[in-house]
Formats: sequence, C-alpha cells, structure tokens
Amino acid sequence: MPVSFAVKSTALKEAIEDLEWPGSSIQLSLNPDPPVVTFRGEGHGDLQIDFFYNAESDLFIAFQCDHYVSYRYKYKFLHATTANIPSGVLKDSRGSKLTIGTGGLLKIQHLVSVRPAPGQQQPVDPSGNKQPQNRISYIEFFVKPEEDDEETNDS
Repeated sequence: MPVSFAVKSTALKEAIEDLEWPGSSIQLSLNPDPPVVTFRGEGHGDLQIDFFYNAESDLFIAFQCDHYVSYRYKYKFLHATTANIPSGVLKDSRGSKLTIGTGGLLKIQHLVSVRPAPGQQQPVDPSGNKQPQNRISYIEFFVKPEEDDEETNDS
C-alpha cells in the first residue's frame, strides 16, 4: 500500500538542496508513530532533516502512512525534481505531494497555478464579467530507488 505526504514546495526544495553532496544518496523514510518524514544524506558526513507531522503546523498539507518505509534515491535525481522549477512558481504553488509506491517508486507531484500569458483573452462569465484564469496544473516526476547491494548480489 502506498504511503504519501504533501508539504509546502519551498520546504521540500530547501531540504533537498541542504542535503547536496555530489554523487551521494538520500534516504527518504516515513514513520507513522511518531508521524515523521526523514531525509538523510550520506556523503562526506551525515545530515538529517526531519519533518514532524503536526496538524497545527502549516508545513504539512497531508500525511498518509500506516507502516514504516525507507528507500534510498540518488541525490541528482531528487534534486532534478525541484531544481529547474522557478522559485516564484514554487513559492506560489499549492504544495508538493510525494508518494512511495510498490518497490519504492517515488512519485513527486508539484501542484502549481498557471497564469495566462500576457495578452491572452480572459473568459467572460454569463453576466459579462471577465474571470481571472489561473489554472491549476501538476508537474510530475518519478524516481526509482537505488538497488541494495545485497539484492544485486543475489540476482
């Protein structure tokens, strides 16, 4: 059964950037009790960033986890999921949802508002008033987990 959480996009981007070590891996763990998401970087040293779930906090939008899961992902692939999205888009976004599915496949969805291009005609409602046309769109990434050495040797 997949586990997921949704957080502010800027917090996700900052956490991933803080864990930067060239060629390193990031361990992503979700624990239901206490409810926490942990990003752990291992490289020239260890750095761990914990997002503790609290319904009163504005960091989390959602947290769905009924069992402990933990997978390692290449830093360069996690970084690519936020690196080329302009900071203004992430700041105005409605959040980022991360889902860990079967076999550790990580799906990252950024929910963003897309403004109409300058000069694009705005729709008119039945009473003749122009309606603002901000559309909601998803930007999705999929990241495969690293294979454990033990699994590779057993194949």
